[in-house]
Amino acid sequence: MRFIPSLINLHKRESISEAELSSALAALGCERYRLKHGVWPAELKDVVEAKLLNAIPADPIDNLPLRYRKTRDGIVVYSIGPNAVDDGGAIANGDVGFRLWNAQSRGQPAIAAPEVK
Repeated sequence: MRFIPSLINLHKRESISEAELSSALAALGCERYRLKHGVWPAELKDVVEAKLLNAIPADPIDNLPLRYRKTRDGIVVYSIGPNAVDDGGAIANGDVGFRLWNAQSRGQPAIAAPEVK
């Protein structure tokens, strides 16, 4: 019984790693789409239809497709993360994934990372 907390923590870390890898794969497909078409895809299924991704990866937390959102300065592909709450792609607030910036926004100074508690 004393191993249960360790197993729960291991499962949580594995889910986060899987979410990061799946989001990276989907984000790579989105970048390839942008390079080919000159714009970000409207949704992840456009990347699949362009044959740049075999399928939309599942979110390891709820087994639904990964989320995708356009932002003012790019896109974010994400999982709801271990808190199981969709924070709208706010990676620093609990969601797990990748954010890509519009080409003209790249090469800018880094934004300070939030403090880890």
